[in-house]
Amino acid sequence: MIPKMIQSDEGRPLATIGYLDDDMEGNLIKYVAEGMSYSTIFLREVMASMFNKHEDHAEGMVGYLYRAPIFKEDRKSIIAEGIKSYVVGNHLVAAHILIPQVEEALRSLAELSGSAILRQNRVGGFQYVALHELLKEASVIKILGDDMTWYFRILFTDQRGWNLRNNICHGLVPQGIFGTEITDRIVHALICLGTVRHADEESTL
Repeated sequence: MIPKMIQSDEGRPLATIGYLDDDMEGNLIKYVAEGMSYSTIFLREVMASMFNKHEDHAEGMVGYLYRAPIFKEDRKSIIAEGIKSYVVGNHLVAAHILIPQVEEALRSLAELSGSAILRQNRVGGFQYVALHELLKEASVIKILGDDMTWYFRILFTDQRGWNLRNNICHGLVPQGIFGTEITDRIVHALICLGTVRHADEESTL
């Protein structure tokens, strides 16, 4: 019943969430984002169990991801390095390496599904469509589904949610924030993207 202000650690206003009747989307995003925070303890157990079962850790994860056509071969060593950093607990490095690779995989998904990934800029050239725009592309939503695209928006690009892509890639978070709570979610996002297949295989592209 009361509007809510989301602030940065320094007290800078980031977003306002209105009354429920007037701002259902904002309230839903805040509710889901809070639920994601509460469930980190359970995700941590799942991720730890998964990686502890396999001796090859990073190699096995990269092999799984590269069954999906949206991960480019020339990014393979980068993703492997990010997964290795995650496994050994170097969460600062893992987050900075893997978030751009999530964005690149989604860009590749949009391109393969027929969406434009470039738009004209103000200096007579073209630039890539940003992640928040990719997650609103109809072709991406059709493949990933509403739930997953909403999850990615809340996790990576919405200021009313976790907004990891913008906060981390723009240098807006201190070192102390980097831990399993963040990197478990980033790796989970990669795992979700690893389910994408060509239409003549067992999944959706």
